[in-house]
Amino acid sequence: MTKSLHPFLFIILTIFIALAIPDLFADGMFMDGLMYAVVAKNLAHGEGSFWFLHFSDTLFSSFHEHPPLVFGIESIFYKIFGDSVLVEKLFSFATYFISGLVLVLIWKEITQNKLSIIAWLPLLLWVPMPLVHWGAVNNMLENTMLIFVCLSVLFTIRSLSQKRYFYLILSGLMLFAAFMCKGFTGLFPLSLPFWLWCFYRTSAQRFIADTLLLLLGIVLPLIIIYFLQPVGIESLRIYLFQQVFKSIEEVQTVNTRFYILWKLFTELLIPAAIVLLVLFIRRKDKSQLQYRSWIFVFLALGLSGVLPIMVSLKQNGFYIICTLPFFAIAMALIISSPVKAFVENIDLQGKAFKVFKLLSILLLLSSITLALVQNGKTHQHKNLIYDVKEVAKVLPPNSIISVPIEYAQNWSMFAYFQRYAGISLEASTQFKQQYLFLEKSSPLPSDYQLLDLNTKEFQLCRRK
Repeated sequence: MTKSLHPFLFIILTIFIALAIPDLFADGMFMDGLMYAVVAKNLAHGEGSFWFLHFSDTLFSSFHEHPPLVFGIESIFYKIFGDSVLVEKLFSFATYFISGLVLVLIWKEITQNKLSIIAWLPLLLWVPMPLVHWGAVNNMLENTMLIFVCLSVLFTIRSLSQKRYFYLILSGLMLFAAFMCKGFTGLFPLSLPFWLWCFYRTSAQRFIADTLLLLLGIVLPLIIIYFLQPVGIESLRIYLFQQVFKSIEEVQTVNTRFYILWKLFTELLIPAAIVLLVLFIRRKDKSQLQYRSWIFVFLALGLSGVLPIMVSLKQNGFYIICTLPFFAIAMALIISSPVKAFVENIDLQGKAFKVFKLLSILLLLSSITLALVQNGKTHQHKNLIYDVKEVAKVLPPNSIISVPIEYAQNWSMFAYFQRYAGISLEASTQFKQQYLFLEKSSPLPSDYQLLDLNTKEFQLCRRK
């Protein structure tokens, strides 16, 4: 991509940062991402191990809710950059930056560098999807898994033209890494050889052989772990039986299996609108649709990561984060001809384009500045975070505080105490700890006395 076209990338990055500004550097995070940050930070401090992670002394003291790879990677960031909440924010944001680079490489691979001039186009359609900028500031496991999923797709496509066995084994290793991020949901690119057979007209023999090579890349690391780190196999066994199988049978988060399809529809509304707008503007363009086979390949690949989720009633919108880039590529291919024609007609030396370059840089700098201004502000759970920080002023890390039993499922409260204070909570009907944390509107037990803290919504009490 020529330097003269960098303004398009600047504009896309500006859009991305602008959409993420409210929460990019502010305190507060979606509960799941907050808990993941706690586990990774604890690992960085030697609390728990890679295979037997640790959340708190009273909740998930042995954490097997997910495979450990993301926590291991993120813990390295805490070791290098310290314990600031900016660490998980920047780590989360960086995963999308890396995934975007891989997305550009996939685009260049499938178009054989013939459309490098608009390699930014799939990014333009990907970035406005709500889950993309939401995930980028909420430390989801899907963020890191996205990198490995995209790399697997890239290597499988490269195997079509060069070093077939090398790239397929490498692709399988990326799938293993994706599995180690969040389990089976990261394995949907295993279907890519099948879709290439269906739409790209590779042979049935190649489809079977390539799939077996991908499986070999997944299984080989497991064999190595079995012989060199048997504790790892035990950890994965606990994860499979306690989290995967049990959740499929017992956990329900939605009322209909079609919820995930509706979520996909809402995510694709903005990029689809852009595609329709371009097609309408260029409706007189009679050029034939290019890369038709690849459009079907990527649409099918994306759906292969969405449809299996319908097997369970345990569904959340963010489960499809890793599929969204492939829908973006498919839609970008649909409008690649008119967009390329438009860009090629731009006068790169003209005054208008020079102004556009200057504006793109200024907008990018402005969006970064606005994001940095949010540092230290709190947009979620404001009172709770403030009160936790007040408690941290008087109680040391590794303390345990009693809370009423109705807080037992308030995992955000557990997570904020761990993240900001290193304090564990014990939810019980009979308070056993020296300190008790409860809402100001709750009656104070007779055997506790109120501590004089400048809290807002909650209060800390000490046993008399």
